[in-house]
Amino acid sequence: MTTSNNQEKQIPKKKLYLLLGIVAVSFLIGSLAIQFQRTSPISPTGTSSSSTSRISPTSTSSYSAPRINVSTVQINVPTVQYPTIPPSAPEFTAQIHSIGSSGITGTVTFKDIAGTVAILLHIDGPPENEESEELIPVELRYGTCTAPGPLAYPMAAPDAGESETDLSINLQQFNTQRPMAVILYRSPQDHTAIACGDIP
Repeated sequence: MTTSNNQEKQIPKKKLYLLLGIVAVSFLIGSLAIQFQRTSPISPTGTSSSSTSRISPTSTSSYSAPRINVSTVQINVPTVQYPTIPPSAPEFTAQIHSIGSSGITGTVTFKDIAGTVAILLHIDGPPENEESEELIPVELRYGTCTAPGPLAYPMAAPDAGESETDLSINLQQFNTQRPMAVILYRSPQDHTAIACGDIP
C-alpha cells in the first residue's frame, strides 16, 4: 500500500513539471516573435511588419541591405610596356661603283634595326652577260676595293636589283670593324669583281 501511495503522489509532480516546461517554452517563443518583428525587413508595399506607416524612399529603417558603390570598384590591369631599343649608331649609305665595263652601279645602306645590322643593297645596270640567269654573288670583305682583305660577311645575292642581309651585331659594333668593301662578282663560278663600294 505504501508503494501505491508514493506513486500517486509522484503523478501530480510530473504534471507540474510538464506544465512549467510548457509555460517556459511559450514564453521563449513569444519573446522570439517580438524580437523578429522588431528586426523584420521592409515589406514590398513599403511598410514594415511592426508598423503601418509608409516609408518614403529617403527614409531610413533599422535594417538596410548592403550596397556596393560601383563607381569605387577598380580593376587594376597590368600594362605591358615593351622596351624600345634605340639605334646604336646612325645609318649610313655607301656608293657602289662599276668595275671595268660591267655597267653595274648602286648603293648599300647600313641600318640598326632592334640591335641588328640590316644591309640593304640596291644595284642598277645588267651584268656583262645579259643572257645569264645566275644571281650575282656579293661579299663584304675587310679592307678596301683596291686592297680587299679576308671575308668579313657573306651577303644575300640581289634579286631584281635588291637584297637584304641581317647581321647579329649592332651598328656600333659593326663600325669598329671598318674599313670594309662590298664586292660584287660576275658569277658563282667566276669571281671576277664587276662592282665595288668602299666603307671607310
